[in-house]
Order: sequence, then C-alpha cells, then structure tokens
Amino acid sequence: MVDTDQCPSAGAEHAATLGYRAFSGSQQARGLGSRCERDVRDQLGQFGHTDFPLSPGFPQGVAAHPAGIAISDSGVIYVAADVEGGSGYRAFFKLDTNTNTLTTYPVDGPDEHIDGTPEDVYLRAAISSDNTTVYFNADGEVFSIDAATDAISNASSEQGCCSGNYEMTLAANQTSFSATGYLYDSDLNAAAFQAMNDRESLDVTDVYGIKLSPDGSLLYQPTTNRLDIFDGQVGNLLHRIALPFALSANDDALVSDGKDNVLIAITAQQATASLSWT
Repeated sequence: MVDTDQCPSAGAEHAATLGYRAFSGSQQARGLGSRCERDVRDQLGQFGHTDFPLSPGFPQGVAAHPAGIAISDSGVIYVAADVEGGSGYRAFFKLDTNTNTLTTYPVDGPDEHIDGTPEDVYLRAAISSDNTTVYFNADGEVFSIDAATDAISNASSEQGCCSGNYEMTLAANQTSFSATGYLYDSDLNAAAFQAMNDRESLDVTDVYGIKLSPDGSLLYQPTTNRLDIFDGQVGNLLHRIALPFALSANDDALVSDGKDNVLIAITAQQATASLSWT
C-alpha cells in the first residue's frame, strides 16, 4: 500500500499508480479533492471519459466528488465519493480506464454532517498489493469488494452506516486491517477492538490517520496532542507518547509508506515531523 500526497496518475495506456490516497478534512480536504478531481479528469480525457465530478444517473445539481481513490495496476480506479446536492445516492464506484466503463456499487453514501459541515470528505479507499481486494468504510459500514467479481463482503462486526467513523488502514503485510476502532484480518474477520480503561480514555480527542506497523503488530492512533500505540492483535493500549506540537485535524495526521518503521506526522501548522520506532 502506498500513501502519497500526489493525486494518482494514469499512464499513457492505463492508470499505473498503485495504492491508496485518502482526502480528509473539511475545506482543506475539498481543496485536495478538487485538485485530484481535476487531475484525474485531465488524465482520463485521453480515454474519452471526462465527466468528473461523477453524475451516474443523478438528477441535475447532484454530483459525486472523489474523496477516496485507489488505483490498480491494470488501470481500474475505485472511488469513494462525497455526494453533494442530495442524500440517499450511491457513493462507491469503479471506473475501468481500459474500457471507459463506470460501475456503480449498491452502497449509499453516509451523507453525514456535523454542525452543517459535510463529513463524507473523510471517505477513503484502499487496495491490496495484489490488486484483488478493495476496502471501503462508509462511516462504520466496513466492506470489501472482490476486484475480479465485484462481489461485496461486509465485515463480520459490521455495525452499519453512521455508527462509527471513516477511519481505515491496511498493513503492509496485507494480513492486518483496521477500521472504526476494530482490528480485522484481510478478509474482514474481526479479531479485537481498540480498548482503553476509564482513566486512559479521559481527555482524548482522536484525529484521522491511524496506521499499522508493517507487520500489523502495532496500531498508531493520532490524537490532537499525542500518539496512542495499541497492540495490533488484541487492541490494548500499550504506550502513550506526548508530542510537543498539535497534530492536524484536517488531513490524515500520520503518513507511512508501509516499507519501514517511520511515520510522518502532519501538524496543525502544516509543518511535518518524522517519528520512528524500532
């Protein structure tokens, strides 16, 4: 899995970018989403597909803006979209750039708002390194899609939409996965959930950007001013690291390339800091 601050790009023959990119936050995320939307639109123009934002059968005034994007080696783009202009619309799509075919999955967007601010900009997508499985989290409705058959599989602990958050991460070993506070295997069988006692849970405000260590043994949960480290197998809080700066609440606060023991922290002031573990 690859995290990048660049919008995924399509090659001359197909979209060749691997991995995962989540656009999170409110106005700032919308800026990232708009930039990526323009880039993908321009890149796909060579395939004759230029109707971004997506409007697959939507009435006039309703559009699906890409929020989370995952791209396979073969040029298939999976999109989790922030649907604007209405509610109760499908929000998960597959665009095959080889055939210029758009597939709409039968899953509605959460259409969550907090104090009038849309939250679906936190939607994200992830794809396994072998390109066989795509993962989504619709605000607690955690599911995967078989890339070969388009079959949808729900997580064993699936709570349904709007019962959790949009958080999601896949470990580099491709066998450990986490979403909405639960720990799963890659088939979305629940193994445990993040757990703290009453004292540990006091005065904690999580921000988006959880990451698993490459082997899935540790889960890193960013908060506004510290980093909580959980056991990646049983979910217990192991360590709490105070930070001398505030972490960003607008973008994913932690970035990892999934290849080494280094995390990049995104601060509230738009600076970055490198964190490492052994």
